[in-house]
Amino acid sequence: MNATEPAIARKRSMGFEKINRRTHLYSGLFFLPWFLFYGLSSTVFNHPKWFDSPEQKRIPLFDRSYAVECPNPAGDLRPFAERALRETGLDGQFVVRAENFDSVTIIINQDRFLSNTRIAWNSASRRLIATRSGWEWRKLLTKIHTRGGFETPGFLWNLWSVIVDAIQVAMIVWIATGLYMWWHLKRYRGWGWLALGCGSALFAAFVLTL
Repeated sequence: MNATEPAIARKRSMGFEKINRRTHLYSGLFFLPWFLFYGLSSTVFNHPKWFDSPEQKRIPLFDRSYAVECPNPAGDLRPFAERALRETGLDGQFVVRAENFDSVTIIINQDRFLSNTRIAWNSASRRLIATRSGWEWRKLLTKIHTRGGFETPGFLWNLWSVIVDAIQVAMIVWIATGLYMWWHLKRYRGWGWLALGCGSALFAAFVLTL
């Protein structure tokens, strides 16, 4: 065996360990704001009464006549919504749905982290009514926790969803890099096995019994 081979192997091992530690460190720092808010918002879901607050009144924006032909509530409502938003100066990303009661009501929602704008049009009254809510900590945290998906078009919406996917990958990377670092700390392997075994057993008990 070449005398330089063990040194080269150690150098390669140290190089990988350095990459592993840097990946663990910098990916954690990059995604820190997302995980901070995910952690805080979990408290809202687990202890909602801690965050109870009086329901905020919605701020009226306008109530105007909008005499247009009623779209098919079962069809594509986006062209109707885009036109209504453009003509009222509320351009931006939105979701739209139809409600069928005594008459057709079209609901357009522009949901932002800090506010929500709701525009409603009714086929009987032919009026367009817009209101906006202010921001609350509880709503902000829950929106950050649950926002995702590629159903709504728009660069920032899709970029947020890409980051959510990246966070899922980062979690797996953190687990893998953490396991690697633990395994190479030989004197802590016993405690690591104990922690891993207890955590896995408790998780399995919850899954099987709850």
